[in-house]
Amino acid sequence: MRFLVLLFVFCAAQAVEINRVLPTGSMLPVFDENFYLLVEKRPFKDLEVGQVIVYRCEPFVIGGITYSSVVHAVWRKSSGGRVVLCKGVNNPVPDSELVTEINYLGTVICWVDHETYYSPTFNLVAEAKKAPANVLDMMGERERKNFLDGAGKGDQS
Repeated sequence: MRFLVLLFVFCAAQAVEINRVLPTGSMLPVFDENFYLLVEKRPFKDLEVGQVIVYRCEPFVIGGITYSSVVHAVWRKSSGGRVVLCKGVNNPVPDSELVTEINYLGTVICWVDHETYYSPTFNLVAEAKKAPANVLDMMGERERKNFLDGAGKGDQS
């Protein structure tokens, strides 16, 4: 299964992280390796299905480099809301790791492409205001049904 992974650059003053996406394809067509993600720690209890989150996981290796975090969309929540299961938009099955308040790192509140990020007129606040809060809002009816039912598309190696 492919995981979308992040490189972290911590901005301590705002308690926000700006992350660069690695090329796995698990979140296509929402975003790919040409995007930066703005991640903010928000209350775990407030997570909703379709929100994109970052969580710590068991270390895994891609291209000889070890990673220990994943960014995927919330796919299911337990009835008490203390456990969530995530899934890449482009993956056919959910992630094997359960997400709890302990391994939850933050919620993606904005994503921008590489070109926009490095533009001299880039304004993070303006971009964050116009970003969708939930990947379900970006999907057509068929894509939404496929995601919620557990179907994906594309190569899932």
